[in-house]
Amino acid sequence: MKISRRSFVETIFKAVAAIPILSLVVTFLQSCGNSNPSSPSNSTTPSVPTSSSFQTIHTTANNGKITLSIDSSSSLANVGGAAYVDYQSGSILVDRANNDSFNVLSSTCTHQGCTITNFDTSTKQFICPCHGSQFNLNGQVVVGPARTSLTAYQNTFSNNQLIIDLNAVIT
Repeated sequence: MKISRRSFVETIFKAVAAIPILSLVVTFLQSCGNSNPSSPSNSTTPSVPTSSSFQTIHTTANNGKITLSIDSSSSLANVGGAAYVDYQSGSILVDRANNDSFNVLSSTCTHQGCTITNFDTSTKQFICPCHGSQFNLNGQVVVGPARTSLTAYQNTFSNNQLIIDLNAVIT
């Protein structure tokens, strides 16, 4: 079978024209292909490491309340300390604001629902590993793409016991 010059040129033109389109499709699929919102996005992962003072505390919630004992080995023992608290149905971020009070925040980024797992000790900011949103100790957005603050929870501190009420949101 003999191919005409016109048919050959048309085939080559279509193939060459398809390359940029395929490149865009592949790039789009790679950027959106990560279905796990807790996993970092390769293109925008911040370079801030998780601080060693950002301790992970594993505990349980009973009737929507978490009780943490704050002793000298806890990263929450000193003002400015922070912890990632993991419990059976979620996680929260806690920092010690002063001797008698703590900030307790949702660890779910308000941008796309990734779990915030990083804390920058120099800037005192929680950082989302997925897209780099940064939140101050009160949960307010410092750097986007997130636009809304983290949910804050009521808590009480007495006799080295921090009681967090997950049913009581601070507005």
